[in-house]
Amino acid sequence: MPPSPDIRFFLARSDDAVTPNSAFWTRPIPLTRDSGHPPDPDGADEICYGDYFSAVRQFLIQDKYRHCLEAVQPYFEASITPDQLDHLSVFLVKHGEFYHPARVEIGAGCRSFEFVVNVAVSPAGLSVVHGEHGALRKLYREFDHKFLPRVFGLASVPIGEGWLASLFIGEWLSGFSEFHFTDTTSPGERKLSVWDPDGGDYCLSKSQGRQVFRRTAAILTYYYNVETFERVAAWHHAAGDFIVRRFGEKPDVDVRLITVRRYVPLLRGVEVNAESIVEALVIFFLDLSIRNRLDRLDGVGDMVWADSWVVRSTVEGFFEGLALKVIAGDIPEDFPEFVHRHLASYSPGELSELAGRMMVGRFPGESEEMVLISEQLSGHVDSLHRAVMRTDPTVRHL
Repeated sequence: MPPSPDIRFFLARSDDAVTPNSAFWTRPIPLTRDSGHPPDPDGADEICYGDYFSAVRQFLIQDKYRHCLEAVQPYFEASITPDQLDHLSVFLVKHGEFYHPARVEIGAGCRSFEFVVNVAVSPAGLSVVHGEHGALRKLYREFDHKFLPRVFGLASVPIGEGWLASLFIGEWLSGFSEFHFTDTTSPGERKLSVWDPDGGDYCLSKSQGRQVFRRTAAILTYYYNVETFERVAAWHHAAGDFIVRRFGEKPDVDVRLITVRRYVPLLRGVEVNAESIVEALVIFFLDLSIRNRLDRLDGVGDMVWADSWVVRSTVEGFFEGLALKVIAGDIPEDFPEFVHRHLASYSPGELSELAGRMMVGRFPGESEEMVLISEQLSGHVDSLHRAVMRTDPTVRHL
């Protein structure tokens, strides 16, 4: 029998090795990125770093490395076998509200590949992991443009004492990093800070920031199904759902969506006809315009409302997403211009009234998001109306 590949564990970097003899091995993991307290339901034992790495190992070697082989197989013409696996290195990336993701390097056939293993332990993560895995597979399969990572195997394994973790493996989008608004030394000025663990954190220029929000809107619009009303739901910049990559010294940036916790209809029990398709798209557009302005300062701080320049980027991105749907054959070529005329026919008051009704139930009434939206909605709708009137739906930034 060929020897099993060596499996090594690390924290963020290769010089942060973790072994059963390390102090970290028995240290409890935090439940979320901003909490030092681990989950403790019903008095269960704490989950330690050793438990976490052991669970990832168990997932990787499960069924003779089935998940590893499925992940690397697309890179090979011939079938890959367990004896061709050279090594496995597991790097704990961060502690999130839903997942504790690990970056996994898989050595196979004298080559090295990077993947992510999302580990769900908390009640929040366990409640979405199976649905998310299915949604990611569905969107990757049904849409031509790939703005999401490809995902592979999903399984549940024991972790710690009395716990069960659910894990799935997917593409690691190399060079992409999480971003959030941050305060600068200038009073009242915020910039987008990119969390780059390799090259060091940096701030995007205003032009690059505009691209980020434009591409965010384009991606979400592209994945909106105009006939079934299905859309990526409950996404949030504060959760790091979108990631960004810059191209060296070039001014352009690239954006990807890395999570789809829910892909469900915006409206239910509505007859699908020309009128409902357009009205649902207006609601989607309003929801997109509001969510694209919400973030948490530095990812874990107070909820913040992005400056008005984000609105124009959102409107442009919305029509870019529709243009992608035209290219894919999902909608008629003249549909974006028709939608633009329809949106332009609304007065600011009508948009405000519709947005107010639409927001009821989408966020908890006393949540930070809802309080902020209520304070900003009137000014936002005015800016949105002006941006629609000034946007040419035939101009493409793709």
